[in-house]
Parts: sequence; structure tokens; C-alpha cells
Amino acid sequence: MDKQHAATPCPADVRRLVRRAGWVGVWANVILSAIKLAAGYFAHSQALLADGVESLTDIVASMLLVVGVKYWEAPPDASHPHGHKRLETLFSAGVGLAMVAVAAGLAWNALHSLRDESTLSPNAWAFAVALLTIGSKELLYRWTLRQSRLAGSPAVAANAWHHRSDAISSLPVALAIGLAWISPQWAFVDKVGAVVVSFFILHAAWKILGPALNELMDKGAPEEEVRRILDLCCAAPEVRGAHHIRTRYLSAGVDVSLHLLVDPNLTVLQGHTLAHEAKERIMTGMPHVLDVTIHVEPFGQTTARPLAPGTCEPVPATPQVTP
Repeated sequence: MDKQHAATPCPADVRRLVRRAGWVGVWANVILSAIKLAAGYFAHSQALLADGVESLTDIVASMLLVVGVKYWEAPPDASHPHGHKRLETLFSAGVGLAMVAVAAGLAWNALHSLRDESTLSPNAWAFAVALLTIGSKELLYRWTLRQSRLAGSPAVAANAWHHRSDAISSLPVALAIGLAWISPQWAFVDKVGAVVVSFFILHAAWKILGPALNELMDKGAPEEEVRRILDLCCAAPEVRGAHHIRTRYLSAGVDVSLHLLVDPNLTVLQGHTLAHEAKERIMTGMPHVLDVTIHVEPFGQTTARPLAPGTCEPVPATPQVTP
């Protein structure tokens, strides 16, 4: 997923673009779900029915963009000084859990129906709808990804890739339906296709649940980002080092706290100025950083060993926290 940090649009434009992408996704999935469920029922295709149910979960995901952006993009207030980004995480986790339940139900129904010997073969309409789904989802993916770049929104980009995963998961559906339609003695393959779709749903659910659970557990940024923060901190020659670098994700953003080591002979004002400049360098160089909290410490007073002048390395006695 591409992240466009330059020329970030204003919050009002972001909300407008996110809502537009959400509404297009909602109505596209409503239409596709109705077509797939109807065709799956009348054309006797369990794989297409399963794919239609999977599209119903996409409606929920798109609705989250429409409804949720108003709340998780709200600025911090007295009761929520860190903002409301966790709400987006909770919504994502809820969608992931719902998808797990749907996948389990589809797999159980398909496996149970494999014991039924009275199997009806899908017809040409089911195959045509499966192909229509693949093409429609690929077009929806490309349009939504373009909207995510305009809005600079990782949430919209994730939704775009969700559309792409739907197009890919529809490929085994089309293959199973086509095989069962051409060779009726292979009609059971359609039910196997429903099981395959349930595994695709589980995979998509984990891609949503995994990051959400990591965020709720305050997982830190990767090591290369921590190193980048350290380098930006120490870009000023007056800064002697940095340690206790702690990071945590808040939705697509990162919250940072650290200890900045400076010459102990500096005044309070000079130390404050260095901390402010370090914060500006980090937030300018890493636009996804939401906030930086810096504690100024006198260099040489709290370190286990002195650092060479002009160097800026983490202090071994108090190592930085990395994932």
C-alpha cells in the first residue's frame, strides 16, 4: 500500500474522500451480494452463495469508513487526550471476529452438505456471475486505491486491498462452478469451492485482526523506524544521545516518547529548545508520527559510560525498547 505523505489534504477533504470511497464500496457490495446470493440460490451453487455472504462482510467494512471516520478523526479532548484512534482499532477487530464467525459457518455448512448425495450442478448463470464478480472487484480495487492516495488514508487503502482480495478469492469460485457446470459428475467440487472461500475469509480476517490486536497490546514500531527516530533526534550537534525510545501505534499513526541527552551545562531554555527542535525533525521527517514526548536529561549524569563527543548512540545501560 502506497503512503502519500506529501501534500496531505485538509481534514474536511479527508473525511469527504473517505466517505465517498466508503459509500461506493457499500453500494457496489450491496448490488454484488444480491446478485451472487440470488444466482447462487437459483443456480444451485454453494460456492457462489458463500462468496455472496463474504460480500456482506464487505458492506460492514465499507460502512465503517462512512460512519467511523467522524469519530476516530475527532481531535483530542479533555477526556481523550491521545485522541480517538483506538475506536478505529476496535471497529476493525469487531469486523475481523465477525468474518471468522462467517467463515466457520460457511465451512461447516459446506462440509456437512458434502455428505448429501443429491447434488445439483450449477448452471451457466452462476459461472457468468462469478466472472462478473472478479471483474467488478478488480475495478473497485483500482478506483478505491486512487481515492486512498488522494486522501492519504491507510484505512481506505486497506479497504481497497480488501476488494482486491475478494477478486482473488472469487477465482476458485469461478473455477469450481465452471468445472461443475461442464462436468455434472464433478458437481461436488462446487461445495469444495465453498470451503476454499471460507479459508480465504479466514485469511482476510486474520489480516484485520492481527494488526488490531497488536495495536491494542501497544506493539511498538519496527527497528528501522526506531533507528530513524534516533537519527532525527541526534541531527543537532548539541544533542549527545537518546535512549528510552518507546513507540506505540494509534491506528496508522505512531506515538513516540524518548529521553534526550544534552550537555549538562546548558540552560533549561536551551534544553527545551533542543527538545522542541528534535520533535519538529521527527514529525517532519516521519509524517505518520502523531506526537513526540521528550524528557531532557543531562549527558554523562545518568549514563553507564560516557559517549564520544559527536556520537549519538543508544545508552547500553538503558536500552531502547524495540519490538
